[in-house]
Amino acid sequence: MSYTPNMTLKFETYDNGDRYEGEFNNEGLRHGYGTYYWADGSKFVGNWKNGKKQGNGEYYNERGVLTQKGYWIEDRLISNNHW
Repeated sequence: MSYTPNMTLKFETYDNGDRYEGEFNNEGLRHGYGTYYWADGSKFVGNWKNGKKQGNGEYYNERGVLTQKGYWIEDRLISNNHW
């Protein structure tokens, strides 16, 4: 994971069992590069902006299989295989 200046790198665990490892902005929102792990074992690896998936990213299901890869805007996949 590369570190972006002016961002805070930390790990956060939520009450529902989900967790996030990555960068946060000054408002405490996921922002920059990071990985969000859902309690069921699925995960998103990629870029975030103000708490939402934004930019290139990959979603893996609970079995670890890559199911979505592409460009995201405000939590929505808009282009598959953008890279």
